Amino acid sequence: MKRILTGISAILSLLVAALLWPWQWLALIAMIGVSIILLYKSTRSERKLFAICSIAGAGSEVFAIILGSWTYTNPTFIIPLWLIPLWGIASVFMSRTRIEIEEFEKNKNKKSKSKK
Repeated sequence: MKRILTGISAILSLLVAALLWPWQWLALIAMIGVSIILLYKSTRSERKLFAICSIAGAGSEVFAIILGSWTYTNPTFIIPLWLIPLWGIASVFMSRTRIEIEEFEKNKNKKSKSKK
């Protein structure tokens, strides 16, 4: 179930960013919805990761924009607000992907050892 929710969240977050970015508040509400889907079967550490990375990622973007590194076409407050939950979504997605890769490698090594 967690894999399915992770995959759905990844696809939906891409669609929201690609299709709804001109409508900041609608995109924000949609990203919050995607976050709820992603965090439905989450662990406490995943929820902490989501919160920390949402704040740190958005804060880093604000800092970089203030320094003149880049700008956004249609920001609400320096950055598009929907980027805040997107940073959290991305962090949980990457964390879960890392876990899946580690499990895959562990199972692969078990199978190769059993063949010897």
